[in-house]
Amino acid sequence: MDPTNHLYAACASNELPTDAACLRAFFFDRCTDWQSLLGLYKGIPIIERQTFKDHRESIRRAAAAGGVEVLRCIARIYEGPTTTSSGYWRWFQAHRRQLEALATPSQCPSAGSVVRLDGLGAALELNGAIGRVTGPAEEDGRLPVRLRSPAEAVASRPAGLAPEASSCSPPGHNESMAVLLLIDTVSGFAPAKVQLQGLGPVLVARTDGRDFTAGEMWQLHDYNHHLMDCWPEFTDARRRRALTPDAFRAFTRSRAS
Repeated sequence: MDPTNHLYAACASNELPTDAACLRAFFFDRCTDWQSLLGLYKGIPIIERQTFKDHRESIRRAAAAGGVEVLRCIARIYEGPTTTSSGYWRWFQAHRRQLEALATPSQCPSAGSVVRLDGLGAALELNGAIGRVTGPAEEDGRLPVRLRSPAEAVASRPAGLAPEASSCSPPGHNESMAVLLLIDTVSGFAPAKVQLQGLGPVLVARTDGRDFTAGEMWQLHDYNHHLMDCWPEFTDARRRRALTPDAFRAFTRSRAS
């Protein structure tokens, strides 16, 4: 199937597409609020049934053109008196500018460039750290950087900084780890701006200044996924216990055994 057929199949099953070309063509690899994005696309078959018009070919042409053409195509389909009350349409209108920004690939600094970390909210002491890019960006978008200070730490995707000669993400893995670290424990979501715009080059480090390895980053990432799977079933007391170092250590020990 082509990406458009994969999209329609995902809408029918109410599941995130698994086809890589579909993920790229329809922004699922960049917009972490994929539930709202999928909800937007799910409205298209409904509109088609209401208007007796098949939009599959126009979506296919827009996907082939890429970038903002997909967003323009979706807007043309939705614009009409029967869709103005759609919550996902209002979500699209509110976030269209951010989605258009996602359609423009960011330029990674070239090898030898000096970079400065900025805009970190979770580890303010790392803002201002300076490093030098030691090589070209890898296929998954990560950059090898040698930091002058502080000590090396594990970086996040997309286009994140990583310890030199270290691999933090398996091939084909497109999820931003650092976004999960910013999830609010009450709402269950990272800030909307972060979900739509990403974090850009960021550095993830321990606040106590101790070494933080790629393996430890993956342990924390796995634990975040575990919490997201179990969170709806947890009581308030169990949620509080889950957000403790002891609970994390117990999880890592169970995975190691």
